[in-house]
Amino acid sequence: MFAVISGGQGDGKTVVVANTGLAAARLGVKVLLIDADFGDQRLTELLSGSRDTDRGITEVVEQGVPLRGAVQRVGLTGGASIDMLSRGKTAVSAPDFFRTQAVQEVFDTLGGEYDLVLVDVPPLLHVAYASAILSYSDSPIVVVSRGGSVSSLEELAGRLTFLETDPIGYVYNRAPLRDDRAHGQGSMKDVLGRADTERH
Repeated sequence: MFAVISGGQGDGKTVVVANTGLAAARLGVKVLLIDADFGDQRLTELLSGSRDTDRGITEVVEQGVPLRGAVQRVGLTGGASIDMLSRGKTAVSAPDFFRTQAVQEVFDTLGGEYDLVLVDVPPLLHVAYASAILSYSDSPIVVVSRGGSVSSLEELAGRLTFLETDPIGYVYNRAPLRDDRAHGQGSMKDVLGRADTERH
């Protein structure tokens, strides 16, 4: 289980979660995406078209709804699918909720159900309960957006050191194309070589 994190808002971590999960699912990997950013639910909106769902992790923990009854299955082209677990509708205090033993037990069971679990975590430097979610993951993946401030990156690195967690890697997001890639057309062509337009 990997927690996908960033220092602040607007770094693109939610899109990274979605794209990584979709790519893995199309390769036949059994994937679960968890929208743990309770204040935003942008991942839920990206995959389902709405930020509101009838059931989610709050119903699993607070009402005893089975995990299968709370997970949404999103169909993909080619017959593949991906599972998503959103917030749900039960009213909770997110900082208290994510520090309960029941939440930890839910996260502990997911590794046996899925090949890959990606958790969309709120901005680590802005949301206090993000640290609690991070503690349930095997390792974080850090999304760094082009143009971000050095001081924010240093603060993020310091926070990870304080939490005694080592990222599995970094995603440098929104990098511009190099000049030779932006102007070249060769890599964009679907058909290479000479097409034989006349058949005899």
